[in-house]
Amino acid sequence: MKKTFVAAILALAATTGIYAQGQGRPDRGGTPPTAEQMIERRVQRLTTLLTLENSQQQQAKTIFTDEATAAQALRTTAQTAHEALDTAMKSGASDAQIDQLAAQVGTIQGQSLAIHAKAQTKFRLILTAAQKEKLDAAGDHGPGGPGGFPGRGGPRF
Repeated sequence: MKKTFVAAILALAATTGIYAQGQGRPDRGGTPPTAEQMIERRVQRLTTLLTLENSQQQQAKTIFTDEATAAQALRTTAQTAHEALDTAMKSGASDAQIDQLAAQVGTIQGQSLAIHAKAQTKFRLILTAAQKEKLDAAGDHGPGGPGGFPGRGGPRF
């Protein structure tokens, strides 16, 4: 049970860390990109890959902006839940309390994944059949895929 618990915590930390860090490289100096810059880069990668029309690019920007806004709103909740669980572990909380706090963390992780999946679904709805085929084929290019988040299976965009 401890291994499952630790794995769940690490998975959530990775997911929220990806959203929190974005695609910036602050370790290389300079400031990390803004949400708008990351969305613009994501749309440009997808435009290059899928030859998106101007109207599709605008729709994609709206979809991905909505996704970023929803994910941002969840970050504070995720941080609070992680801190509560960390405090409980350090203070020798009961198994029942840790189970409850871990379930809260898991719920937040599920909400985060749902936000991303809904955005992917909305994006696919604006694509032509040929573009969907290209996107699906590109999903096999390993972690991160074209414009996606590393560490998830399936098409990433």
